[in-house]
Order: sequence, then structure tokens, then C-alpha cells
Amino acid sequence: MDNAGMFLSVTESDLDNTTQTLDLWSGVITSTFSFQGTAATVKVSSADSSDAIAIHLDSKLVDEGQLGIFLDFPWCDGTAKFSAPFVGRYDVPSNHTTTLKTSTSKAVVEHQLDAANFVTTIAGNSFSIKRVDPIAHRYLMTPYSKTQNKEFSLTISFGLSEQKVNLDANQVFEESKQAWEKYWSNSGFIDVSTNSKDSRADELQRRIILSRYLMRVNEAGDTPPQEVSYVLRRFAFHWLIR
Repeated sequence: MDNAGMFLSVTESDLDNTTQTLDLWSGVITSTFSFQGTAATVKVSSADSSDAIAIHLDSKLVDEGQLGIFLDFPWCDGTAKFSAPFVGRYDVPSNHTTTLKTSTSKAVVEHQLDAANFVTTIAGNSFSIKRVDPIAHRYLMTPYSKTQNKEFSLTISFGLSEQKVNLDANQVFEESKQAWEKYWSNSGFIDVSTNSKDSRADELQRRIILSRYLMRVNEAGDTPPQEVSYVLRRFAFHWLIR
């Protein structure tokens, strides 16, 4: 936003020094960029015990009221669920509805798509939320006032009903860290790179570790997908026969 409270049309080409890293040990995704010479850091992580994510912003842009967090709800009827990364359409706002309810430290957005109803619960300290446009289903969250410490955090939970108990952002980051430390410390993988003279060893090691990560984030539930294990088996077989 600019100083008049108007939204700026900012695209990735307007940003400088963009980076994004995933820490496999803590499950935290850290993105950094600069906008008009001012640096910003965004950290995102997910809870292990619930469908909640934590978002943490650190930038002078927050302190100046120029950076916030927005939620945009698309319409989707589920027919294209296998067309990743498709999440829905944003150009048919009349096909669905969203309703905002607020309280002292929490906001709830109910999203109605035909017969389905989904609830997003936003929790944090001293934040405001407003609908950007009366037609579009986009909501902007910003601190109530200048924070003087450049930081702004929220926890966003997803479910079929309002979340009554909410972890704060620090608790989500800590829960993610503990869960991933436990996972890596209590499981193993084959070490093919130590003392190896084969130039392909590092790439194979990278894929093995990545496969272990993908298995944990994607292969939960009663019917886990087979893509991860299939790719690893195929790569390992190709390694062995050459």
C-alpha cells in the first residue's frame, strides 16, 4: 500500500534480491526480497497437530504501514483437483460467497461454495482485517498501528468449523521445528555420497533426502500417492544398471 492507503500493483518484476529457502530441519520456508530499496523477510511454517500455518513478516515496510498479509478465496468445484497447481478461479466471484466475523483477537471467514462450507480462522495480536473489495473475496490483514519493531505475525487455521483453540505464531514455528527434528532424528536414509568418487553421488543423495521430505508432507492418510517412491525407485534402478 502507498501512504494514502491505496493498493499498489506490485509484481515479482518490481522486487529485487528475491530468494526462497526451505529448512528441512525446521520445516520453515524463508523468503526475502527488496521493494524500492527496503528489505523484507517472510517466514512460513505449518503446525504438526492441526491445519494451521504461521506467517511472520519482518520489514520496515510493516512499520510504515506498507506491507501486510492478504487472503484471496477462489471458486472451485473440485473437477480440476488433479491439475496441480490449480487451486480455483478468481474471476467468478458471484459463484461463491465469503462472510467475515471479527472479535478482539480473532477473525473468521466463512467460505460457501455450493453445498460446501469452509471456515478460515485468523488469530494474532493487534491486527485489523478488512475486505478489499465488496465483490472480490480478498481480505487484508495489517497491524492496528505502527509496530515500531518491523514485525507482524498471524496464525491462520483451516477447517469445517471455527477453531476454538489457536496456537500463536511462535508456537506453530516451535511445533514444526520439534516435529521435523523428531522425524529426521528417528529415521534414516542411505549415505551414498561419503567417500564416493562417482560424480553422480551428490545428486542421488539430494534426491534421496528430498524423497524423505516429500514422503512426510505428501504421503499421509489412508491412500498415499505413489509418485515419490516410484521416482526414487526408478532413479536408483537407473543408477544400478549403469
